[in-house]
Amino acid sequence: MQNEQYPMPAMTEQERQVLIADCEEDIKMLKVVIARCEANKIFSRMPLHKRDLCTRQIALAALTAKPVFYRSIGGASGRECLDRIKPKNTDSQPLYTAPPVQVLRPVELPRPYGMQDHEKWLNQKEVVSAIRAAGYEVKE
Repeated sequence: MQNEQYPMPAMTEQERQVLIADCEEDIKMLKVVIARCEANKIFSRMPLHKRDLCTRQIALAALTAKPVFYRSIGGASGRECLDRIKPKNTDSQPLYTAPPVQVLRPVELPRPYGMQDHEKWLNQKEVVSAIRAAGYEVKE
């Protein structure tokens, strides 16, 4: 579920990796700055530095989020099941402690099957299937 008020921007895997590296570098630097401020008793900038550190740590958590459980509805009983390992059931829903950043994945569309008025046509079911196979939700 996406936060409507503060939506996560979608990005490519390369952009995600750059942001992870930036956050990790900023966190190291801010920890050094905070330690120096404490050692030199410079407290006026501490709240700002600590807030910046917290912001980078939260961003890093979202950028590197991994599912802690997978939720699925179990067979004929219809009971909800939680698994630490992703079940083979493709209908399982990953559950996170922090919302993950949405990573854009390329979708390979099926070949056009026909022409009409000089426009290529695709089979809707094949397109929807390709989009879902890439991990995206399709509203029908």
